[in-house]
Amino acid sequence: MKKRQSIKECQSIGIDVSKKELAITAIYGDEFHYQAIANKRSRILTWIKSLQGFEGIIIVESTAWYHYLVSLLCTEQGLDIRVINPLLSSKHAKSAIRKVKSDPADSRHLAIMGVTEPDLPAPMKLTPNRLKYRRTLGLMHGLDKQIQSLKQRLKDFGECLDVLEVTSPGALESLQVALKQLELCKRQLQKDLDTQADKIADEEALETKAVFSSLPGLRPASSLLSVTLDPNTKSAGSWIGFAGIDISVRQSGTWRGRARLTKRGNRYLRKRLFQAAWGACLTYPEVRSYYDHLKSQGRCHSESVLMIARKLLRIAYTLIQTGEAYDGSKAFTY
Repeated sequence: MKKRQSIKECQSIGIDVSKKELAITAIYGDEFHYQAIANKRSRILTWIKSLQGFEGIIIVESTAWYHYLVSLLCTEQGLDIRVINPLLSSKHAKSAIRKVKSDPADSRHLAIMGVTEPDLPAPMKLTPNRLKYRRTLGLMHGLDKQIQSLKQRLKDFGECLDVLEVTSPGALESLQVALKQLELCKRQLQKDLDTQADKIADEEALETKAVFSSLPGLRPASSLLSVTLDPNTKSAGSWIGFAGIDISVRQSGTWRGRARLTKRGNRYLRKRLFQAAWGACLTYPEVRSYYDHLKSQGRCHSESVLMIARKLLRIAYTLIQTGEAYDGSKAFTY
């Protein structure tokens, strides 16, 4: 009978997550051990107890909110767990000769990444309060999008009835009332977001929040930025990419496509950064001067504001890393 390997010999563990189940594959040298457990707190804690002595990396793919529980429990127990973007795991899965799509196969690919992938994200350090805040941000964005859509539909509908000179249906008044209620809910949710952000920032990111507050236009969004942006990232480019205001360019040979925003990051954060950058242009002379300089070079309004938003993030990152104070005469030179 073959001797069972010690958990200390395990090199990496991959976890494929679904709402009800965790598919887990562990690598022991050239062997793979697979098991499936329920995605429940009690079952996960029992599994974590079996990992005493494990010193490798645990890889879990970001899957809606279903990976939160196992990620938080592993973090609380001091395990090195990395939450990766599905795009990264998909790249590895597509490199396999045999295209197999199943939970065991997916968890196996994740486990292999723990051994072979050189560019893994940092260990997860998020707390329940920070995860709650991120989910609330997503809810806020979805609500805002629905309100804007309903507003436009009601406006178009009303204009159509005016042209046709017909009376509106009785349900239209009810929809107008519902729209006002949604807008009220949005304002209440925004207040709750600000309260959550201030509480988290006061506990964990006071210095970071102070830096954002000192920059032009960013004071209203300082709590949001200090909670959602990690000051320990490798570069300001990570912040820019997280917000989705980085540029993607397609080119081949002499052909060069049009540059576009990736828009892969936090949509609500991207909106707030755009608003903050434009507010800075309207309020601070040095930022307005820089904006006018960009416009004189042929940049359009949106492009100029986005360039200032990126510049504000780079300035904030530099100030946090160096400990220096903001100096507008140096920051917005051209």
